[in-house]
Amino acid sequence: MRWNIDYILENEKLKLGFWDILNYYPSIIFSLITLPLMILSLIDKHWGSFIFISFLFSISLLGYLSKKRYLKFTTLKTNLDIKTINKIIKDVVLSNNWRIKEKKDNFIILTTRGSAVSWGEEITILFDKDRVLINSINDLDKKQIMVSGKRNKNNINKLVEAIEGFVFFLPKEK
Repeated sequence: MRWNIDYILENEKLKLGFWDILNYYPSIIFSLITLPLMILSLIDKHWGSFIFISFLFSISLLGYLSKKRYLKFTTLKTNLDIKTINKIIKDVVLSNNWRIKEKKDNFIILTTRGSAVSWGEEITILFDKDRVLINSINDLDKKQIMVSGKRNKNNINKLVEAIEGFVFFLPKEK
């Protein structure tokens, strides 16, 4: 597994490595290019260039901030055993035509198929005592797009609704 499970369980978010950061946040590369240009145009007092480059820098910063929030996990409190949760997940995987990329005792990684608006997502599910942590981000092994939050949110919601649909569900922590 590419993720540090202990870090995730403690912080409830993904920690990306250097190359994953560059892959997940293409806007960072753009920001690194525009920032020096913005400073140079400010020094040279080219106000038109400064305003235009500042606008581009702002857009890339907003892209970064937008994607950063998807690294956070959704946490469910539950008293369901792992066998039951695995059956629920298997049903969701089959009904959505997802694939199991990796499966161990304490986690499952799923991938979705690409579409006209996405290259596909990677869904990470961790099991920890009385909670299940779920995350969905753009598949880092494929090309990246600037925005696909709706698909990621929908993936998480499908799993949350399936798990919450069981009678033994405990309320979420706030």
